[in-house]
Amino acid sequence: MSYWIKQMPPALSIGDTELLIRQISLALPPTTYRKLWLAGKHSSPPLALHFASPTSFRSRGHHLPLPIPRNLLHSYLRRWNMFAKQTFAMDAFLDWVDQSVVLVRHQLSSVKTTAGKRGSVTGFMGTVELGLSLKSQGDSEYGPLFACLGQFAPYCGTGHKTTSGLGVTRLGWLDHWQTPALPAVEERLSERIETLTAVFKAQRKRQGGARATQVAQLWATIAARRELGDSLSAISVDLEIPYESAKTYSKLARRASEIRSSTSF
Repeated sequence: MSYWIKQMPPALSIGDTELLIRQISLALPPTTYRKLWLAGKHSSPPLALHFASPTSFRSRGHHLPLPIPRNLLHSYLRRWNMFAKQTFAMDAFLDWVDQSVVLVRHQLSSVKTTAGKRGSVTGFMGTVELGLSLKSQGDSEYGPLFACLGQFAPYCGTGHKTTSGLGVTRLGWLDHWQTPALPAVEERLSERIETLTAVFKAQRKRQGGARATQVAQLWATIAARRELGDSLSAISVDLEIPYESAKTYSKLARRASEIRSSTSF
């Protein structure tokens, strides 16, 4: 990447679109896990985090659009332990979080969006400030880890589906923040997927369980994207399924929609 920036071309082609490159800036400076740990040791609460894109957690098969401290810190430590040389016991730390970390203030709103064009997700956006209880201030064991993971958050993102753009995280409190309006196409896609998911799920003989929901959501996603003009090849790549499977699901979804239309008539 550093070589590419030094030899930067005048334009970047993505598909059939050519984008002129006017400027390149780094959102975050390069760092190491050791530097993050040292920065955490010299930091003190409170810790302010801003969530710049819809953020959500998976809980019992559903989306949890709330910045609960335990979920936040679990998200960061899980990624930290996967890649850093210095690891920490998850359960002991999360028990400490439950007893010690408090939500000082927040400015949040919920947003429904698509995640990698694979169904809809309800997430939160905005800013939270986390602090430590009086008993835990100055804790020499987990206090530095708490601060360190806060420094790590912008690099790893928060919650699930971060590779699809969810959970973009920044350090610091952002005043006068307003929820950005979602693009009209994305908003319509999310609403259409939700509507079709309910229709397809209602048509299944066994409506309970995660399997019925997953199938209905998959059909709904393919059908909604086809209505917007997306090709089956693009859909199969985004959903990471074979082209023939995407073609079959598209036919099944279309038939299910036709059955509903004739029944309603």
